[in-house]
Amino acid sequence: MIFFRFVDKNVFHFYIYYNKRKDSESGDEIMKSVKVIVDILFMAVFLLITFFGIGPVIFADGTDQERLITFLVVLLIYALWFVLLMLWRRKSKAMKA
Repeated sequence: MIFFRFVDKNVFHFYIYYNKRKDSESGDEIMKSVKVIVDILFMAVFLLITFFGIGPVIFADGTDQERLITFLVVLLIYALWFVLLMLWRRKSKAMKA
């Protein structure tokens, strides 16, 4: 309590606010870098799904029925991966707030 008697309370509150703000900014920078890494990961997997999924559909020498089944499976994988991406983005926005 002696410390408070010699220091203006507004200065002390400013010091606490500044330190909290500085700590949260470093957390925001880390979260931004994590978002970038995860977004790059999602894009890379989208490209891999395209290469290994659509390629066999276009260049396969099977029947039309086999190609259609492969195409539907690839679309299902795209849909699931897109849902995961949207869930990640929603969760990352919630973390920021």
